[in-house]
Amino acid sequence: MSYIVTRQKYWPNGDKVVEITSGGRDSIGPDALVEKYPGEWEEFDDPNEALDAARIIHNLWYDVDKDILGIGIGDTWGGSLPLEPTDPRDEALDRWAKVQFDALERCDHCGEIFRDNERFCDIELGIDFGMFCSEYCCAEAYEKEINDE
Repeated sequence: MSYIVTRQKYWPNGDKVVEITSGGRDSIGPDALVEKYPGEWEEFDDPNEALDAARIIHNLWYDVDKDILGIGIGDTWGGSLPLEPTDPRDEALDRWAKVQFDALERCDHCGEIFRDNERFCDIELGIDFGMFCSEYCCAEAYEKEINDE
């Protein structure tokens, strides 16, 4: 899963929120503003990195516009559904990022999170012994599987 950070100015009331949405570019609402700050419109595999970027963007935007309401997290499914803003200092955002991070799929060999939707496995052998982040991890797990038998 990827997370994307954008600045939003919601229609029709004009509320300004930094959003972290899951689902990548397809999940961005139509109220998104053009990229202005580093990290905007960038996709993150790690929700902690997305939250860090959102906080930086919020602070930079707040420096020039004090009407920013906070950081909204969720999924708008690409629609104009406004997300509830949260103060960027609120620990609830950190708890959200931790829960999301803990739920991410990981390599069955090294435990790294899957990035860029890449998964490796060797189904030609007819053995299902896991999903891996690289060919190296797949080969290492296969070697361990063979040696354990």
